[in-house]
Amino acid sequence: MKRGLRLRLALTHAAVAALAVVVVALIVNYTGERRFDRYVAELQEQRQSAVVQTLAETYRPDGWDAQAIYAVGQIAELNGVDVAVYDTEGELLFTVEGRHSGGMGQGMMGQGGMGTTEHSSARTVDGVEVRSYPIEVDGETVARADVYAPRTSGLSVDESFRSALNRNLVLAAVIAGVLALLVSVVVARRITGPLEELTDAAEEVATGNLEVRVAPRSDDEVGALAAAFNQMADALARDEQWRRDMTADLAHELRTPLATIQARVEALEDGVLPPTPANLRVIGEEVERLGRLLGDLRSLVAQEGVEGTLERLLLAGVHVTFEEFKGATTQTDVNPNYIRPKMFQMRLQKMMDEYAGGVTAQFTTSAALLTRGLELLAFLQEDADKLGAADLHELMRCWENVHRMYQALAHVHTVLFREETRWPGYYFRADKPKLDEENWHCFVNCKLNPASGEWEVFKRPILHMFKQPGEHELLGG
Repeated sequence: MKRGLRLRLALTHAAVAALAVVVVALIVNYTGERRFDRYVAELQEQRQSAVVQTLAETYRPDGWDAQAIYAVGQIAELNGVDVAVYDTEGELLFTVEGRHSGGMGQGMMGQGGMGTTEHSSARTVDGVEVRSYPIEVDGETVARADVYAPRTSGLSVDESFRSALNRNLVLAAVIAGVLALLVSVVVARRITGPLEELTDAAEEVATGNLEVRVAPRSDDEVGALAAAFNQMADALARDEQWRRDMTADLAHELRTPLATIQARVEALEDGVLPPTPANLRVIGEEVERLGRLLGDLRSLVAQEGVEGTLERLLLAGVHVTFEEFKGATTQTDVNPNYIRPKMFQMRLQKMMDEYAGGVTAQFTTSAALLTRGLELLAFLQEDADKLGAADLHELMRCWENVHRMYQALAHVHTVLFREETRWPGYYFRADKPKLDEENWHCFVNCKLNPASGEWEVFKRPILHMFKQPGEHELLGG
């Protein structure tokens, strides 16, 4: 798969680093040039002042002798300046060359005149900066010195400094770009790694593998995305399992009536059963059952087209009841408008335990207890119409509880009908404590009429495949 995001992130970080270096270089060049020029100007001012200070220290009442002029020349050469000294009348006394430029040339000729002697002044002559300084001895101005120096902007050291600074900035930009690229590759890998894993997992889900999951590596947005993906995969897996279960249930529901019809038809063809209205009615009932099932399926398909999800189809009815009335109380488990599957199961278990010979009653019951149990089960049967499910799991528990309720009703009716205590029956009839082989050596079956709600309980004979031993044989006679 393509991994373009990682490369784009790496290049973006490197470009940001390079841009930052360029901005810093411009700022450093601008501020550095001004500060360097100021530094050079101050240094030059100090050097020129040193020349003037030397002139003042070597002055004698009769002026400067050759030795003094030589000392001034050494200082001027050391500081890279030319010096012209004038008396108080503006007459040139002597000159000193220190710039190694082949003489002061015309720039120093004909520039007599004291000008001001109170403070130093500066001017530019033929590209050379000329600064005049009064020479004071014992508080009295004895002469004036014009110091000729190159402009600071033209100094070779200035150009060398700028070149070195630019080279260092370029080198820093290259190093920063390389480091930024390396760091961005690592960071981009940490960012895009979970996204690539999510992409691979999504492709697996698209191919039908609903078992794939991703491990959240952090608590940030990427981690939240991984958790949301896992929730989505879980929901898809549940939907797929529900679809398979529903398909299996449909197959079972279709197979039962078809098997009944097939058995009846084969029996009629073989002459085992006569073609009486009663036998044909059994086939008709199974056909009607198939018709109802197909009608329910058509309703499901139509509802799926409207609502769009399997969950809303399966929860239609009990889920609507829960969603509609769950806000009626502060605790959703206790509500006058519905009963949750857990509460229903607890009531059913309590009734069977106390009235139908459960553990609490030490497996003992009676006609009075069984009759009262049927009355309570009738109330619970009314509550079954108000079962409420918050999700598909509770919906399955609703149907499970309904099936258990009908099994409990069948059990209580048969135990009440059999007026004896028979072991192993896992219960005792306190009002009928004895075994009655004469009247109750049989099976007891029951059948519910769905139209009237009435239970029919009846005996079925036991057909022994082997001869039963007599009492004398059991005693060894």
